[in-house]
Amino acid sequence: MALVERIYQFQELLLKQRSLLVLGPRGTGKSSFVRQLLKVWGVSGMEIDLLKGEQFRRYLSNPEQLRADIAGKLSALESRHVPDAKPLLVFIDEIQLVPALLNEVHSLIETYKPALNFILTGSSLRKLKRSGANLLAGRALLQSFFPLTCEELDFTTNLDTIVCRGTLPTAFFEVNFPLLREFLATYTTTYLKEEIQREAEVRNVEAFHRFLEIAAQANGQPINYSSIGKDAKVSGDTVKEYFTILEDTLIATKIPAWTHSKREQLRKAPKYYFFDNGVMLSTGNQLIESVGRSSKIFGQLFENVVVNEVIRINAIHKLGFQLYHYRTDGGKEIDLILQRTPFDPPIGIEVKSASRPTPADVAPLKLLLDENSSADLRVFCTTPVPYEMDGIKFLPFVEGVKGLLTS
Repeated sequence: MALVERIYQFQELLLKQRSLLVLGPRGTGKSSFVRQLLKVWGVSGMEIDLLKGEQFRRYLSNPEQLRADIAGKLSALESRHVPDAKPLLVFIDEIQLVPALLNEVHSLIETYKPALNFILTGSSLRKLKRSGANLLAGRALLQSFFPLTCEELDFTTNLDTIVCRGTLPTAFFEVNFPLLREFLATYTTTYLKEEIQREAEVRNVEAFHRFLEIAAQANGQPINYSSIGKDAKVSGDTVKEYFTILEDTLIATKIPAWTHSKREQLRKAPKYYFFDNGVMLSTGNQLIESVGRSSKIFGQLFENVVVNEVIRINAIHKLGFQLYHYRTDGGKEIDLILQRTPFDPPIGIEVKSASRPTPADVAPLKLLLDENSSADLRVFCTTPVPYEMDGIKFLPFVEGVKGLLTS
């Protein structure tokens, strides 16, 4: 697999004596990235992998064992008298598997600070929230981790590949399509359909599997819970809970409707975007090797890529934007609206796969000016150079996403 330099500044935060809680879907490379940091730390590093049965059972039956293990490691380091030794860095992988360990981590940080730092990784918040787990109350900085982003890969050159297979590292770099299909099918079956439904204690397994396929096919569309419930043969309330499971396990992001009224926002249909194109297509039984740029499906896949890049850059760089979509009662839509607070001028974003869209192609954007005359109107598209028409900025999509860093 080709090497890609990831953009996460974990080492810088650790050197400032901060512990980290790193959350991201399975397969994004977070564990490999942290293990590289452990190599830098050398003898002052310690790993606990809760995916390994022996370590999982060790700490599940006795979470207090963590305190004894760390005390022993600190004692051994002290006895070595290593000059300029780094703080002990403890990496606990998939922390949600033993939520009780968070109480021990909390206490250990207080006891041994600044001689001890943690990196805790997880692929789900659901079990932590359901168990009432201690989320460390700011003692560990929350960091999001994603598949490869447009700051790490050349999305413009690789766009045709990315729209069809996504950017999970294993999927992106797999040159053999049958092996790619097998990898993504395994991901979908063993992780989404088995592990997630087991973690979420889903009783109606068949209905959940039907829901997953329907949800993937409804990606990026306003969601009618009752309609999907009929297709999945469950109630609308159950479908709503299933979508919450996808949110908690970091598989999909909910984009609520934009409105000045919170009550009205709850009434309007949200959208959900799967975190990765390859996973979405495999889950919906729609995986394809290639697709023409002039096709409707390319436009839909391109939208998912771009919306996810906005989600990622906002989370990684902590830009503070709230993300919404806009849909009038007449059915006119704006893909994304970004605002930090209700008092800030909104940024309206339309995503178009065309290389030279016109104001007529994105006419709903102008509706935003009726709400706020200071609205910033942008189109993220495949144009090679930016241009402006009728007060709308048309931007190469990577440039548009990265431009949010200074917005």
